[in-house]
Amino acid sequence: MQTRQLLLDVLYQQSMRLINVLLFGNLFIALCGAACTAATSLQLGTGDYEHAPVAFVFFSTLGVYNLHALLGRRQPVGEVVEPWVRAHRFHILLLCIIGFGGAAVFFFQLSVAAQVLAISLGVVVAGYVLPVFHPLRQRILTSRFGLMKSFVVAGVWTLLTVWLPLWQAEKETSLLQAVLLLAQRFCWLSMLSLCFDTRDQNADERNQVLTLPVRYGPSGTAYMYRLLAAAATVLTVVTYVILYWNLAVALPLLTSVVLSYGIVRRANRQQSPYYYLLLVDGQMLVQWLLLFFGAQIR
Repeated sequence: MQTRQLLLDVLYQQSMRLINVLLFGNLFIALCGAACTAATSLQLGTGDYEHAPVAFVFFSTLGVYNLHALLGRRQPVGEVVEPWVRAHRFHILLLCIIGFGGAAVFFFQLSVAAQVLAISLGVVVAGYVLPVFHPLRQRILTSRFGLMKSFVVAGVWTLLTVWLPLWQAEKETSLLQAVLLLAQRFCWLSMLSLCFDTRDQNADERNQVLTLPVRYGPSGTAYMYRLLAAAATVLTVVTYVILYWNLAVALPLLTSVVLSYGIVRRANRQQSPYYYLLLVDGQMLVQWLLLFFGAQIR
């Protein structure tokens, strides 16, 4: 019995080490971002993946998130993330270099229009990550513009994972279909992004950052979750049931919205960092898996 328990303890410790590397080294969120980008092709009803946008999103996310970890603490640091970051700064630096190096390689495989978009989004991200812009960022977040924080983050992710592959793809997409896809993805990602504002509420209150959870509390945040989930549901039905009949896309997307809503509604500021980094971020990967299996049985 003692040998068995020892083996289980060793297995658990090694598993947690691997999970910590994936989550705190930002490999998992990079994978989720890449999956979200690949999901765009499935939502358009084509299996023709543009590998350059998917790879660019993976590596750029890996680089940006690890640069953020190096330059400043991610909130809330908790009792798990910050010690791991301090103990593995060299590994984070290495992942940061790999991320930006890979992003540079695939950047030059993007179309000119996609490159312009990537540079524009890079400027916005730099304003959030680089310490030199911290005073300006703090003034913005402590004003009423702080209420828009989660929507700005969702907007950047939406443009990166939808507009980037759309501009890269050779297939013609109607303006209406593109707008509906952008709107649906934005509402869904806003729901996930708002969840992280719930996570950061204690730190935001201390720093006087006026986010939606700080301003309106749990009841107002729950109402916003319902509104965003309803909007994503309606847009999915309009796009893939009424206008472009495609149940192989509609059913996975509706399932994803329901799962995501359940995850964010259970979130609170006391939840473990693993809940947010694995379950909330992981919804991007789950949506791609649902769409992928939906395409196989179509």
